[in-house]
Amino acid sequence: MLRLASKRLLQQLAAGGAPAVAVQAGAAAPALLLAVRGAKTTTGIVGLPLVPDARNVLKEQLQAVLDAIQVIPADAEYRRSVEKTVRWKLAAVESDAPDEQVEELLGRQLESDIKLCREELTLIPKMAEWKPWDVPADYKVEMLTEQQIEGKRRKAAHQACSFDRKLALFSLFFHGSTQIASLLAWHTLPASERWQRVASIVYAFGPLLIPLLFPEWYIRGNRRSWVLAIYRVGFFSFPLLRQPRGIQKVLGGAAQPGARGMLKDLLRLIWGSRLVAVMSSAAMVPLSLLGLVPQLALLLYAVAMVRANPSLCSSALTTHPLTRQRIRSVHDVLHLAGMLLPGGIGQATSSLQHGEELDCESFLTFLFIMVGVVLPLVVLVKTEPPASLKAWEERRQRANSSSGGSGGGGGGRKPRGLWGCACAAAGRAALLLEAGMRELSAPNRTLRMKPVTAAQRDNEDGTAIEAASMRHAPGLALFWSGILGGASWAALGAGVRPDLLLLVDTTIWFSVVSSISLMEAWVKFRAPLLERHVGVDVGRRVFRGQYAMEAACALTACGLLWSAGGGSVRSGLSALAGSGGWMLAGAAAILLLELGLVFPALDLRGKALIASAAEPAELTPRQQAYVHELQEATAARSLPPPFVHLVSVLLAVTQVALLGGCLWQLLLRLAV
Repeated sequence: MLRLASKRLLQQLAAGGAPAVAVQAGAAAPALLLAVRGAKTTTGIVGLPLVPDARNVLKEQLQAVLDAIQVIPADAEYRRSVEKTVRWKLAAVESDAPDEQVEELLGRQLESDIKLCREELTLIPKMAEWKPWDVPADYKVEMLTEQQIEGKRRKAAHQACSFDRKLALFSLFFHGSTQIASLLAWHTLPASERWQRVASIVYAFGPLLIPLLFPEWYIRGNRRSWVLAIYRVGFFSFPLLRQPRGIQKVLGGAAQPGARGMLKDLLRLIWGSRLVAVMSSAAMVPLSLLGLVPQLALLLYAVAMVRANPSLCSSALTTHPLTRQRIRSVHDVLHLAGMLLPGGIGQATSSLQHGEELDCESFLTFLFIMVGVVLPLVVLVKTEPPASLKAWEERRQRANSSSGGSGGGGGGRKPRGLWGCACAAAGRAALLLEAGMRELSAPNRTLRMKPVTAAQRDNEDGTAIEAASMRHAPGLALFWSGILGGASWAALGAGVRPDLLLLVDTTIWFSVVSSISLMEAWVKFRAPLLERHVGVDVGRRVFRGQYAMEAACALTACGLLWSAGGGSVRSGLSALAGSGGWMLAGAAAILLLELGLVFPALDLRGKALIASAAEPAELTPRQQAYVHELQEATAARSLPPPFVHLVSVLLAVTQVALLGGCLWQLLLRLAV
């Protein structure tokens, strides 16, 4: 129709039409002539550009598909269908028919067929890799309902997160080898005691063999949690009920001097008090939330039983003068830690009685709680499978929805009295425990590590991104504490003076603060291509790493002062010449002030700046989730005043000055 109208218009122009018509036709003459000659000016499809000489290009693409399909077996149905279709299209393209007739024959434009050929060229290598033609002829596709698919998915996720056959085999081998060694060491015991130990070994093989022999039954529902909880309570309760006999012989030796001897004495004390069993119970297999309650009861019961043993503080190890001196040092450190509380401890401890027996009992109580309760619970929390957390959250949401629906708009009956208060307190404790475990657990801390794809990274939650990006600080603190502490321990064992080691440690501390706080923190903002909110986001991570290294240096300095002062940090500070010791203590106090007050305020201001300055249109989906999390975290909070940044700079300058003065005093002392 368009061509017919165009021909009629050109015939009128040739016959001498009106001037107005002639002007309009002159402006559109090129396009009309192209249309008359059969040339397209557009495909009319969004995203499908016009291809010059599309017919020859399509011919080349069809021939390329025929060449590429040769990698597929000749008897494959996929190859036969592709070759049949491509040869038919190739015959149509190679004919003498005009482009319009070829497009009508193919049922689409030539550009669309070119696009299909290119997609087919990318599909052929994948089909050669997948080999779908190798599927047996009698293979049947399993038809599942939506509920069955969801059940299989949960089962597979739970099995992948909470049970690893290789880990179970390793645990079985490790437990068997160690227990066989124990049996060889027990061959001299009386028969009345030997059978109890053999029975405990056989009993302990139960939670290791059940997952291997009955995996389907083991991972179904909450059976795993109940099995482990029952086995642990049964295994570790019986030895705690018995009177201490041969195991407390390790407490009969004298205390060993030095840092290495102190560590050995501490391990002997833990072993002699039978807390090593409670420590290892948390590292056997991770428990879910359901098994945490009996585990906590077992830990508290173990601490109470060991705490009631009056013979611990009367053994040769605990009554040794060196051990008593170490216990007093622990009390001094805890007393200084109490001074950091708001308002101090005041007169709260002035009326307490003091004595070596009471100091020993209080020290053992503190040790038992830390080693017997806190440490195992931290291990349990860190190894909590994400599948159990998700299941717990789903059950809680279902319970809330069912209670809300049956209450008739909040008019349901509420529990009253003592039982109602107890239920409310238990529910609040469960929610707090759940929130803590969700905060400390991470998807990449499961037993089986899986690579994260780009799609999973884009769909990652903003809270997880923020937590993962801040996870380097504890690792740096542990790493540098191990490096500095291990090097200092080895040097002290080789006879190096503590003053020289303290000089090296203070130099590292001085270098870290001066290079980051006084140089990197402001030099990076002079880069023209670095936007301010990006620099602030980088600075949040850098300062966390700096404080981690400072903490490692401060702990190492504390240990060196303790060694130089003969078991007392206060004596070590007083032994430094001049005011170097109190300068070092002032630098440590500034570090605590920065960690507790200044840096959290600066971090909150930095989050608000990033959330307001970042442009979501220029960010990836993962970055958008991160910025959204920062916006939610700072929306309902009041920002600290701007002068907090000035306070941080003044504290950094003061800390550098104090560390420099301490270095000068140490140099003067070593020069004498």
